[in-house]
Amino acid sequence: MRLFKIIIMNLEAIVSGHNTASLSVDELPNYRFALIEFYTPWNGASHIMNPVIKEVQLKYKDQIKVFRIDIEKDLSTAKKLNIIKAPLFQIYNRGNLVEQFEGIISKKVLLNKLKIIMRNYH
Repeated sequence: MRLFKIIIMNLEAIVSGHNTASLSVDELPNYRFALIEFYTPWNGASHIMNPVIKEVQLKYKDQIKVFRIDIEKDLSTAKKLNIIKAPLFQIYNRGNLVEQFEGIISKKVLLNKLKIIMRNYH
């Protein structure tokens, strides 16, 4: 069973093209805006959100730093931020959490949230 899980995680990383490198919580103040997706590779909702997050990453590449954190691989970051389920999304402004939501969210709703946050926290 463990081997199967590892194969799925590797395949997901290849297909998604996302960097799943660790994020130090201390780095968050370095970014004007950061969107963090906490996910698990076996979770259906995480797979559904993958193309939405990719599009946000492309659309706002110069304005928002996007991180994808596999909560099974990066337990230390998940524990520091009290993450216990996935997918869960957090939006930060200079290290301060300004929005958090979980589950599936449409691209339109997510983009609207980001626009409002960037306008309010300029």
